[in-house]
Amino acid sequence: MNHRARVSRWGTVSSFFAIRSGRWLIFALAAAVLPSGVLGLSSRTTAGMLDGESISVGQVDDALGGAIAREWQEIDRTVRAAATAICSEQELQRTAAERGITLLEMKARIWRGTTPDAEMLAKYRADNPESAIRSANAVAHGLHVRRYRAALEQLANAAEVVSFRIGPKRDQLDREPAYPAIVADCGKTKIRLKEVENFANFPLYRSRAGIVAAICRQFDVGDPNSLLARHIANVKGSDPAKGECSLSLPEPPVVTVRGVGPSIGPIDAMPVRYFGTFDCNGCLDSLQSFLELRERYGDRVRIEFRHHFAESSVDPFNQARAAVCAHRQDSFWGYLRLQLGPGKNADPARALVLDRESFTRCMTDARSAVAVLDDTAEALRLGFEEAIPSWVIGVRPRRGFQGERVLAETIER
Repeated sequence: MNHRARVSRWGTVSSFFAIRSGRWLIFALAAAVLPSGVLGLSSRTTAGMLDGESISVGQVDDALGGAIAREWQEIDRTVRAAATAICSEQELQRTAAERGITLLEMKARIWRGTTPDAEMLAKYRADNPESAIRSANAVAHGLHVRRYRAALEQLANAAEVVSFRIGPKRDQLDREPAYPAIVADCGKTKIRLKEVENFANFPLYRSRAGIVAAICRQFDVGDPNSLLARHIANVKGSDPAKGECSLSLPEPPVVTVRGVGPSIGPIDAMPVRYFGTFDCNGCLDSLQSFLELRERYGDRVRIEFRHHFAESSVDPFNQARAAVCAHRQDSFWGYLRLQLGPGKNADPARALVLDRESFTRCMTDARSAVAVLDDTAEALRLGFEEAIPSWVIGVRPRRGFQGERVLAETIER
């Protein structure tokens, strides 16, 4: 067999709700929230056959130097982090209600209150000499976003509020952790395993599929990276001639996208959501395909734009903020087409005949910044991270650049 999968290692989930991806593992295994019964792997599970001999997951793990066992430990850390993130959201909602304001307004106040001053910037520059190669605006923006996220985390204080029902962390695991129906308590609210699964639906699928693919890869006797085949060859003195993996890939997930963005098309049509920016490798072609889908399928689809880029990047942030402000004057699609043409560097207010005073006021309004950062956080929750652009077509996520043919095939299915 010749399974291939691009798999990332999932790290912590901030007490806001962005799931951050960590470094890539040498064995391309993934951490995930794995509800009991989905895979149910243990070291005794039969992973496959090599030359007619049954090979267990434990034997594969031994060949990989314990990488699978380490990922089972990471599973537990991810479950706890996801539950903490869910609790954070609840606490922020509760705090806003207690203050008698909307969550958006509370976030806007926090954004305004976390603007770094000159002294903070100077200290940051001194503590991080590598920042000297970046512009002052880029450094200020990156620091502002970090301070904003940290302030939200401190306000939610979910790490102190959440109480887990899944026992203490364990240093050694010989199976996927199994979790009860209720994972934790957030104050008086119960956090259920199903909520944790839904919170990171697509990342969980990628992780489960990645674990299976990484194990099955070891039964590809022709793959020079099959450490299992190499190990068996060292023991028996000859290369195995035939390998077969016994594990199956899970079904692709159905995802729910939170929030809304500018859209065109009937509310009951199939949603085609683009998560990206206006200026990245592949973004211009993707945006052209995005608009052409509406022309091709008409009222069968509703196209929706959502912002997704590295939050610390100041230029995409300013572009996204301008798009939000154009949208407030019903000119988002005009702004998008402006970015696709020779006038991308033109003054949006003049080019789109916007009310300049309102546009300028919006560009300095903290609510426009929060709107952008809510979109980027949702893209991270969906597991898109560095995959810019990405898509959700109907209920099916697609990471990274997708050609028009792939998009059309997904819509037709």
